[in-house]
Amino acid sequence: MLINVTSPRNQTGEIECNDDGTFTLKGIELSIKDMAEDLKPLTPCSSLGIVNTVNDEYQFVLRSLEMAGWVVEWPEIEGDDEDENDESIAQQQTEPEIN
Repeated sequence: MLINVTSPRNQTGEIECNDDGTFTLKGIELSIKDMAEDLKPLTPCSSLGIVNTVNDEYQFVLRSLEMAGWVVEWPEIEGDDEDENDESIAQQQTEPEIN
């Protein structure tokens, strides 16, 4: 899976995410060093999945980069038919009834 990212310095690139949690950079503008520097000031928080190193699973690194000001274009996840029904039910519950 490829995820587009943009650093606070407007450097863009793609991160290729592997099934085993590892990732590789695809783009000449980005480097692991840039990512590591931006993650250093963060305080790790396991309950939120925030890390301050690039030596972790890609989803935690990307989430943490967002906290450091990066833009991460997460892929959309397709739902099933029940999702649409849930949304219409929620809307019906929030609309006031007029008698």
